[in-house]
Amino acid sequence: MRSVWGERVNLNRADEEADFDLEERKGYALIRVRGALPTEADVDRLAMFIADAIERTGLRKLLIDARALEVPFPDDACHHAWEWIHARRYDQLACVMPPAADLIITRLNMTGVSSGLPFRAFPTVVDAHRWLELRLSGVHRRPSSSMIPVAMKKSDPPPSVSSRVATPPPPTAVSSVPPRENRS
Repeated sequence: MRSVWGERVNLNRADEEADFDLEERKGYALIRVRGALPTEADVDRLAMFIADAIERTGLRKLLIDARALEVPFPDDACHHAWEWIHARRYDQLACVMPPAADLIITRLNMTGVSSGLPFRAFPTVVDAHRWLELRLSGVHRRPSSSMIPVAMKKSDPPPSVSSRVATPPPPTAVSSVPPRENRS
């Protein structure tokens, strides 16, 4: 884990500012975001920071640690952030939200899944890291594609009837005791 670069971004507001920094991790870039992103311009600054991070590191898997970010965003900034997420300028995006953001995490995950985005939100960095690693190794697969049986080629002959007939059970051992005679 080495810190690549950090930058303090002043959002030209006397009472609010956002701080972004980047750390290169094995297989992904960790971006920490602190402060507030109250406007579309503020979201754009973060998007430019992320684009620069992707270009500098060559990593397109991202973990955004937003635990120190003020949420929820105002509507305009929120819609603008969703536009960036839907643009898919990343391969995979995991976002760690503040501790009291359970409902926001649920909404983010429902939207990510229903939109088919490689985007998930988590309550901890460990959970987000695991998701990035699972996806990286190919262990995590969508059931809809991994559960579909492989189709047979048309050139393959259908299985023969004899291969589908159950084999009879082996004969049982013959008893050495003779059958009793019927004495009626």
